[in-house]
Amino acid sequence: MQPELIVIAGSLVGERFALGAQELRIGRSPEADIQLAEKGAAWDHCAIRAHDGGFQVVDRHTGAGTYLNGMRIREERLEHGDQIAIGETVLVYQDRAPDVAADSK
Repeated sequence: MQPELIVIAGSLVGERFALGAQELRIGRSPEADIQLAEKGAAWDHCAIRAHDGGFQVVDRHTGAGTYLNGMRIREERLEHGDQIAIGETVLVYQDRAPDVAADSK
């Protein structure tokens, strides 16, 4: 499975964004890869970039902040299932297929 971000809250609910070698920019800017229209998002809010075989989220020194699993961060490595919050928008990082419960077979 290719790593991706899935929007689970906010105006883009259900959207999926594949991650790759190129930096993915998030913000209100028309040049952002994920464009947010809400007040809580800065013009150039944060970025997701490849790092040491995985990905990291990097806040662009915004006043409102970027939150990872409820904690305000500057730069942090992403782990499967992590939630990134930017204003009202929440994105989940996925880097593998969902686990199938043993009793659901």
